[in-house]
Amino acid sequence: MLGNGNLEENAFLYRVSERLSLDINREWYTLDCVYYKKESNQINGHDTYPACLDIIIEHENCDHVQYEIYKLMLFRSPLKVLIFYDWNEYEKERSEKRRNWLSDKLSGLLKMGSEFGARWPEAADTEYLFLVGNRLKEGELPHWRHMTVKSRDFERLSQMCPSEYLYRLWI
Repeated sequence: MLGNGNLEENAFLYRVSERLSLDINREWYTLDCVYYKKESNQINGHDTYPACLDIIIEHENCDHVQYEIYKLMLFRSPLKVLIFYDWNEYEKERSEKRRNWLSDKLSGLLKMGSEFGARWPEAADTEYLFLVGNRLKEGELPHWRHMTVKSRDFERLSQMCPSEYLYRLWI
């Protein structure tokens, strides 16, 4: 169907993509973590996929947070969690770009979510939780902040605020 390990031009599904004038990728996206209820959701006595993904989590160590939010937007779940990192406080002194990175990134994510939601609306009660870590001083454990967003218009339900509970989990 796809070829041996790689997407081969003579494979059936590749030829279908050409005929439809659509791009094709093999095993395109994977999720970092999902939580779901183990249910007896069987067909012919065999377990199937869960009926619902209750929580989806994506984690990004680098600057490419938009790829992770895009991935979250592709899947349906009542709670989607995006964990990423701002520049450490002692590194922000080096440039204005680093000082503004988080606000610029959040603005971009909210715009992206609003545009995506206008095209493919999610359930009205879907929420996104952004967990943002950074270090206040070199060598310390991360300081965590959080913000919640309602998916319908990608409006903020809360501002970025400290997450003391998460900090205590590390200790």
